[in-house]
Amino acid sequence: MKRRDFLRSSAAAIFLVALGGKLKAASSPHYVLNETAARVLQLLKEGFSVEAIARKLVEEYEVDYSTAYGDILVFLKEAKRVGIV
Repeated sequence: MKRRDFLRSSAAAIFLVALGGKLKAASSPHYVLNETAARVLQLLKEGFSVEAIARKLVEEYEVDYSTAYGDILVFLKEAKRVGIV
């Protein structure tokens, strides 16, 4: 069964706390990510391309490829802006 929660909402939260490094000084020292956003970061760290991540999320969640791909791009743009990636 595919999961229904996706990048836009989730009951679960993953906390990302900056302990130094890449996060911009003006940024908040911690972020709250839903499970899907955390999954995107995990797959990115494992070397998956954005396209491969979108295909993976289509398998795991009730989402079409176009929506997954677009949401990932928006998320990664913001994550880059604040220094998470």
